[in-house]
Amino acid sequence: DRRCGMLIDRHVPKNGGSTMRSFMRRNRADCSYVGYDVSRTWPSRVGFTHIKLEELTQALSSNISAASASSGGSPSAMAAAAGCWCVEAHVVASHFFAQLGALRASPYGRTCSVTVVLRVREPLSWYRSYYDWAVLGRQRGGEARQQWGANFTDWLPPNLQSALLFLPGYSAQHAVRTSAPRPSRWRRISAALAQVDVLAPLERLDEAAAVVIHKAGFLQPTGYERFAPGPTSGAWSRRKAQLPVQPSGDFCAAGPRLRACEAAVLAAAPDDHRLYQLAVERFAAQVASLRGVPTFARTLEAHFAAVAAVGQAAAGR
Repeated sequence: DRRCGMLIDRHVPKNGGSTMRSFMRRNRADCSYVGYDVSRTWPSRVGFTHIKLEELTQALSSNISAASASSGGSPSAMAAAAGCWCVEAHVVASHFFAQLGALRASPYGRTCSVTVVLRVREPLSWYRSYYDWAVLGRQRGGEARQQWGANFTDWLPPNLQSALLFLPGYSAQHAVRTSAPRPSRWRRISAALAQVDVLAPLERLDEAAAVVIHKAGFLQPTGYERFAPGPTSGAWSRRKAQLPVQPSGDFCAAGPRLRACEAAVLAAAPDDHRLYQLAVERFAAQVASLRGVPTFARTLEAHFAAVAAVGQAAAGR
């Protein structure tokens, strides 16, 4: 029987989203790629298909209803009309998780599998990566200090990683420094995580990909190309006068500096720490539940082999 389904990767910046995009695109024989903006319809860049998630839900559900009516409710006809989709949800609407609930309750969600994956990162590692990617250049280029701070710990917006689960638009518009504490969103975070099928720490990305393949049922272990996007650019990066601001690796160098950075991030991001610890525990339990399942063991082995093969091919180019 033909299967239908949708993989939705909730791509929070600096959590392997570009690498996951490579995995989804390498599965293009089995799923149609949509993303990376699923909050609005706007002219898509080459290689991207921007569409609102609710519009996709409505269109696919309409296809299923029409196929059901014309085929007398044939499951295979309905699945064929629904198709398989790989959705990169990087830029989302503020009500994204409500949209997921509507998708699951729709004719598409009732007919096809829906698998939502979210990766999160150890908070200090995440803040450092985000800082070097999107903030350091702005500080060096003399962008407003009241918005971007003067160094790593002077910046540190509170609970930014978990806040970006819900904030619409591009992350940098929400990444400015603030002296006001961001109230805990833990109740909202907990409710959102009920919509997530695979919650994983970034350091277990490969196992998470294997779990996704196993759960979705329509994906292949294709491997992926690893991506490390360079720093963001703008007017700040084109200015000749650059300030001598240290990257996080130097500012948080091992020893007292590192301990000071750890303490600053712990104070700034209690929700992010709680989210990361939950991801560690929940994913460990999920993988443990699959130990001894022959199909998962084969998928895991095939995934690692595919990743190695892609890496070897890239090294040979």
